[in-house]
Amino acid sequence: MESMDKVIDTIMDKKKGYDYDGDDFAAPTELTVTITLHEYRELVENNSYRRKDVERLREKCEELKKENRELKESFKNKETPADINAILVALKATEGKKE
Repeated sequence: MESMDKVIDTIMDKKKGYDYDGDDFAAPTELTVTITLHEYRELVENNSYRRKDVERLREKCEELKKENRELKESFKNKETPADINAILVALKATEGKKE
């Protein structure tokens, strides 16, 4: 009788959501899928690549946010960013060479 109670408890826990820790147990009415080891490895590999891409994009986003804040601050202070100064110097140098 205890094992039937445990099965019922497990089924009820699974119905609450997939964050249930006992995912190694298939409830009697639960739909299951069988995959090969190769398919499992592909899933794990793709998930790993996706996580790396997400992390790389988050880092890039933070860099751009930081650059945006710096540019806004320099605009408020009416300073010309150093990159623009470098571009202006390069343009003046190339104009002098054309003549």
